[in-house]
Amino acid sequence: MKDDEDRTEMRFPVHKPGREAPQRATLLVISGPSVGKMFPLDADPKVIGREEGCDICIPSSDLSREHVRVEMDANDQVVVTDLGSTNGTYVDGNQIDHHSLRDGERFQLGSTVLIKFSYQDSVEEAFYRHQYEQAVQDGLTGLYNKRHFLIRLNQEIAYAARHRDFVSLIIFDIDHFKKINDTYGHPAGDLVLKRLAELVRETLREEDLLARYGGEEFTVLLRGENASQGLQTAERVRQILAHADFSWEDKAIKVSASFGVATRAPDQTNTAEEMLEQADQRLYEAKGAGRNCCVGDPG
Repeated sequence: MKDDEDRTEMRFPVHKPGREAPQRATLLVISGPSVGKMFPLDADPKVIGREEGCDICIPSSDLSREHVRVEMDANDQVVVTDLGSTNGTYVDGNQIDHHSLRDGERFQLGSTVLIKFSYQDSVEEAFYRHQYEQAVQDGLTGLYNKRHFLIRLNQEIAYAARHRDFVSLIIFDIDHFKKINDTYGHPAGDLVLKRLAELVRETLREEDLLARYGGEEFTVLLRGENASQGLQTAERVRQILAHADFSWEDKAIKVSASFGVATRAPDQTNTAEEMLEQADQRLYEAKGAGRNCCVGDPG
C-alpha cells in the first residue's frame, strides 16, 4: 500500500502534515527560445512542439510542429518519445526515439533547444519561476523587457513566414517625458510609466506582446495584423493615453505619446532589424509632425 501511495503522490503531489513537501516532475528550458521557462508535469502526456496547439509550445523553427511527447509510464518513469521530428531528439549527443529520463538528465530538440528534467519541490519551483521572471520582465512596469522582445520579434517573423501571414510592430514613446521628470520628480515619472503599462496592456489582445524597450519607449507586436490594422491599433492606444487621467500628489499630468508602425506582409522578407528601423523612422516622423500622432502605412 505504501508503494501505491507514494506513486500516487508522485503523480499528484499533495502536502501532508509531518512529511516533507512532495517533489513534482518538471521540465526546465535551459537554452533556445523560452529559456528559463518551467513546465510542471502531471499524469497527462505532454506534447512539445512549435505549434500553439501543443501542450508545451516552444516557438523555434528548429522544432517540428509536434516534436516529442513526454509522459509517465506504468512504472512512474518519465519517458520522452520522438514523434518523427525533422531535426531529431538527443540525449548525451545520441539521437533517440524513446528514452526514460533520469532525475537531472537533459534532452535536446533539434540543435538549439535544451531541456532539463528534474524533480523539484515548491521552494525550488518558486525560485526558478522568479529567475525566469527576472530574465524576461522589466522590474518597474512588469512588462516584457527589451531582450525578451527581440527574441519574440524574430520568432513572430518566423511564424508569419511559415503561415503566410502579417505581423505588425509598433514603437512608441512618451512625449516630453524629461519635462515630466523635471517638473514633478522621478517618482512621478515612474508612476506614469507604470500607469501607462497598465492602460496599454488592457486594450491589447491576449496574443499581442507589449514590452518596455528602454526608458520611456515601448514596443508592441501584433500577430496577424496588416498595415491598416496595425495603424488602427496604434491610434486606439494613442487616444486612450491622451484621454487617460495621470496625476501625482493631486496634480494632473498631461501624457501623450508618438507612434511609428511597421508591417511585414506575407510576400515580404523584412528582417527584425529592418522592421525596427522602419518603425523607428516612422516614430521620428510622428515627432516631426508635432507629436501625439501615429505614422504608418495605411495599407
